[in-house]
Amino acid sequence: IARREAAMEAWPRLLEEMRLLTSSLGRSVPQAFVEVGRRAPEELRPAFRAAEREWLLSTDFARTTAVLKAQMADPTADAVAETLLIAHEVGGTDLDRRLEALIEDRTQDVQGRKDARAKQAGARFARRFVLVVPAGMAMAGMSVGTGRAAYQTSAGQVLVAAALGLVVVCWLWAGRIMALPEEPR
Repeated sequence: IARREAAMEAWPRLLEEMRLLTSSLGRSVPQAFVEVGRRAPEELRPAFRAAEREWLLSTDFARTTAVLKAQMADPTADAVAETLLIAHEVGGTDLDRRLEALIEDRTQDVQGRKDARAKQAGARFARRFVLVVPAGMAMAGMSVGTGRAAYQTSAGQVLVAAALGLVVVCWLWAGRIMALPEEPR
């Protein structure tokens, strides 16, 4: 998951660098791809190195992007690789515009996910707090009057087990609801 997060956050910068290399410096898409991969974040470099090896051996950009996609197994890498492959095969003067649109799309995706995580911070705290409340109430119940005796009866123990089961079910359910959806590959 950390690798996927690093990849998602790195792609807009990598694409911007690739855009500059192809438009301003006149590099081909494969050349820019290889150069950008050498300066990618450490988590992404093994995938880029494998793709670069494939490029050096075959000079087949389709195979090169397929290696990158297989190594990263990430929907963002899939979208970027396919866009670069089409841009390389079709060529033309609109490469800069295509890369700019891809950069905008990836930037919006990264920002949207960051915003969603920030908005969930309070809910995540409340989810953890829910574990503390039943334990505190049980302790309070044991310390008041005949509370400890109630927990020693079979009915009390069944109710405690049921309550613990409900807490676990609610915890799992809340975690499932709060999970950010994964982008499909």
